Amino acid sequence: MPLLSRSVNHVNYHMKQYLIILAAVALLMTGCAAHSTISPDVLEPGEKMRTVTVSSETILPVITWRRGLSERSDFGFHLGIPLYGTGIDYTYQLREKPRSGGDIINFGAFLTPNTNLDFTYYKVATLGKQGNTHPYFGWRIMYIPSGISGENSTRFGFLAGLRLNNRFGVELGYFHDFEETDNWWYDDTVLATEKNPLTGFSLRVTFVRDFLRK
Repeated sequence: MPLLSRSVNHVNYHMKQYLIILAAVALLMTGCAAHSTISPDVLEPGEKMRTVTVSSETILPVITWRRGLSERSDFGFHLGIPLYGTGIDYTYQLREKPRSGGDIINFGAFLTPNTNLDFTYYKVATLGKQGNTHPYFGWRIMYIPSGISGENSTRFGFLAGLRLNNRFGVELGYFHDFEETDNWWYDDTVLATEKNPLTGFSLRVTFVRDFLRK
């Protein structure tokens, strides 16, 4: 029994450490920007998709509704909880390669403490017998006109992601501000400013809740 008690206490100690680290990471990421949750396979006219995304940028989930507008474009509305991460985006398919994906561009605007505008160029591949698994990578230009400390920030970087069977997706990216500065934290708090390297880090996990064909 003493051995069991020590084991339980050991597990509880490490669980507390893990929760403290997780809370610290969440606080450190507070103040970051937000980004689009796209459909790598652009929706057809009348098709609808609802997703829930949990990310390092917003911490709390963001719900996205997408609707196909034409054979080459779709539109997304993002609702943050309560509003953090709320925004809109538009996707246009530049070209399609049967069974091998294609190239798409996306424009997005999002409401956060570091409210930002995004332009992203994606190269998408198509895998699987059903053609519903999509690895992709891309380049993103990100602009914060006036961040949490009142400055602007222009960032450039790369991202890579994978969407599986229109059910689950993961994406990782980093977008760097090349202007040198030491203004990383807002008024000596844990809020990341528009100049903080953490503001350019993006880790996103997406769950597709509904996919309705036309």
